Amino acid sequence: MSEGDAYEDFMMSDDGDIHYAEMEEDSDEMGVYEEETSQGGEEEEPPGTPSNATEGCYYRAKGLKEDNKFREAIEALEGVAASNEPLWAFRALKQIAKCWNFKGVRAEDYQENVQAALVRLLEHGLRWRQKLGAAYVERSLVSTVHLLVPPNSQNFVFDEAPQIRLPTIEFHLRLLDAIAPVPGDFKDLCTLHVQLRLENLIWRERLRGADCMSVLLEAPAPPQTAETLMLQLQCYIYRFLRASQPPADQFAGLVAELQYMAERSLALAQQPRAMVLLAFAQCICDMQQQQHSSLRAHFWACLQGLEEMGSSSSFFRNLNLCGFVLADALAYSAGRSSHRVDPFALEQIRILRDTPIVRNLQLLYESYVALDLPSLARALAQLAPFRTALAPLFARLCDLARQRKLWEAVAPLHSCIALADIQRLLCIGASRLSRDRLLTLMMQGAMASTARVPFRLDLTCDYVYFGHEHRVPLLSPSARTAASLRHYADDLGLSNAHARPFQGSSALQLMDCLNEQRNRATAGDSDVAPAAYRARQPLAAYRTLAALILDE
Repeated sequence: MSEGDAYEDFMMSDDGDIHYAEMEEDSDEMGVYEEETSQGGEEEEPPGTPSNATEGCYYRAKGLKEDNKFREAIEALEGVAASNEPLWAFRALKQIAKCWNFKGVRAEDYQENVQAALVRLLEHGLRWRQKLGAAYVERSLVSTVHLLVPPNSQNFVFDEAPQIRLPTIEFHLRLLDAIAPVPGDFKDLCTLHVQLRLENLIWRERLRGADCMSVLLEAPAPPQTAETLMLQLQCYIYRFLRASQPPADQFAGLVAELQYMAERSLALAQQPRAMVLLAFAQCICDMQQQQHSSLRAHFWACLQGLEEMGSSSSFFRNLNLCGFVLADALAYSAGRSSHRVDPFALEQIRILRDTPIVRNLQLLYESYVALDLPSLARALAQLAPFRTALAPLFARLCDLARQRKLWEAVAPLHSCIALADIQRLLCIGASRLSRDRLLTLMMQGAMASTARVPFRLDLTCDYVYFGHEHRVPLLSPSARTAASLRHYADDLGLSNAHARPFQGSSALQLMDCLNEQRNRATAGDSDVAPAAYRARQPLAAYRTLAALILDE
């Protein structure tokens, strides 16, 4: 055993956490007062002469408190608080508030006593602040309020928090209301009071299942500190995760302002909680703007920050795991895989390989890479809790899976296949690809040059012909012969003055009409089309035809 471990074992007891918190708080209080009084003149001595008996009574009572004898300690401290020595009375009132707070671990009726002790401490400090020192009084009040109403620095409003209970939040609000209004010259105490009240109001609405944004709309504008900015960001994220609503316009401004603060404050930049919030807010912006290139890095920053915070298992951690794997899969599809690393080989994910979330994500990833759409559908069903928050990523992944399946597994293996058969092959679970969506997918592949195999559509029979023999270069009208141009015009029905207009016709009716007109023109060796029809641009006709087919 190392010396450090031995020292920790020596210092800790059954109530080690309580003793450590008390020792730290009390030493801070004494240090602040001694530092201030050693520098001042008028505030150096409180009224009256300090009594050794009063001082001894105070420390004996404090010893009782450290032995968890809170009832005896409170009785002894009440005697010190009733003395005519403001300094020792003020210190005794602080210890009384702490005693009732620690006693509350074992008694349910302590809340009124804690509230009364805090009010007495505030009133005594305000009455004697000129003698005790305003700075000392304010710092003591700040430390006491921190102890009685601790800020929640480990949980996010939008994440699971089973240890936070609604009765405790309501008690904290009663404590904060009891000391309101805070004197305006106590700026640090005022800022702390506003932040803690806003935080507890938000948590109260969160635990009631209501919309936290109502608190921001109804409460007065809080000071723009890093803590209040993080609270506001959590409310926006909570609404986004709960209702899948796009963030409001103010969301991007909050993210930019918090980013600005983090760049200029080393203390803020070293807070994992703040960096996790900022990174996840940037993930939301990336998803809305479809900036998949930076999405993977932001999800990875979230996972690293959660690891620093010690978040071992939560919905939020699993959500970021899912987002990171999805972003990595999208990067794989985009061709940025020359120097890629298997996400499941990373240490932070590899140690979780036996957890259900990682097993499901690995099934999703492997099914996507192997173009196994039935297995992909099973993995998607297991990840249903995250599909609302990450809807843009899941939708994009399914589109890319179908696109890759079409051009990598269907087109190379078939020379002719019905559209209905392609629709069946591209099904992902119960999600069936519509005929219009399939035609759109194929046309987009042709226009974007992502179609690996040339194809020809037969929309009269709903067949697709794949093969390089269907690759036809697009030529400008000036490069074509007169015969090919006339044949081209006949295909579109431009040589018939009574051609049926495109608008209002179904795709099948239009193709039948054009076929009939072409056959008639070929059999009768019709004359050259009128000037009005010759003046028409074939490109415009093709555009109208394509629009009609895609809208069918």
